[in-house]
Amino acid sequence: MLYGLVGLIEVGGERFSGLMPSFSQIEDIELAGIANYLIRSLNETVVPNEFLAYSAEDFAASRGKGMRQVDMYKMRRNMEKQVTAATNEGGR
Repeated sequence: MLYGLVGLIEVGGERFSGLMPSFSQIEDIELAGIANYLIRSLNETVVPNEFLAYSAEDFAASRGKGMRQVDMYKMRRNMEKQVTAATNEGGR
């Protein structure tokens, strides 16, 4: 959310290609609230029981790292693999 995202993603079996702009102008506490809401409400059947909610400190620690949208794309791919593995191992 801080750096945006660009590239092809797959959601629920559908493929999307586009651009999500950076939301770095939003305060860390608000970003954490938005992220946690989206994760819990849109993914409740696949969120592992041990999921730890994001905090303002998590977003603050990510600011200023000079990441690009393509870097976010790569991170998203890795996270997808982790969620799939956790789901297959007994997540909700």
